[in-house]
Amino acid sequence: IHDAAVNLALYSEQFDNAAWTKSSVDVTANQAIAPDGKQTADKLIATQPFGVSVNRIYDVISGGRTLSVYAKAAEADAILIRTADGNSTLNYVVFDLTDGSGTATGTGHESFASENVGNGWFRVSVTSNQDFALIYLAVAGDNCANGNGIYLWGAQLEETDPATMAPTAYIHT
Repeated sequence: IHDAAVNLALYSEQFDNAAWTKSSVDVTANQAIAPDGKQTADKLIATQPFGVSVNRIYDVISGGRTLSVYAKAAEADAILIRTADGNSTLNYVVFDLTDGSGTATGTGHESFASENVGNGWFRVSVTSNQDFALIYLAVAGDNCANGNGIYLWGAQLEETDPATMAPTAYIHT
């Protein structure tokens, strides 16, 4: 049993929505079968290496939060996840979408994890005790060139349970 959670990520399944600012990336909606069995997974397509989609949370959220998203390799094979308070500190995690492994850069993350949920999908998560107001999701890996992409579904930003530091069940927004 989990405490009641709230998903603070806006338009959690609609990465083509204007709430997700695009930089060097295009988003095509409903391009793959999502983990819930419906054709609602979006494709994040780099228009330059490391295309980025950013969801701005307009109030800075104090630390102790977990960001998770479901991701699947397409032509590109990795996702870069970064949370930030609006400054330029480079704290991020890159997850390999072929095996779920992750590599952290910087010191802003308390933990990170991935869970293989089947059919090529991983639920990747990053927990941070730093304040942040931005969620960055980027196409990464060896094939993050122009025109290549990854599939995304179900972004979630929530208060972290200090005992588990793990995301709760997905909540659609």
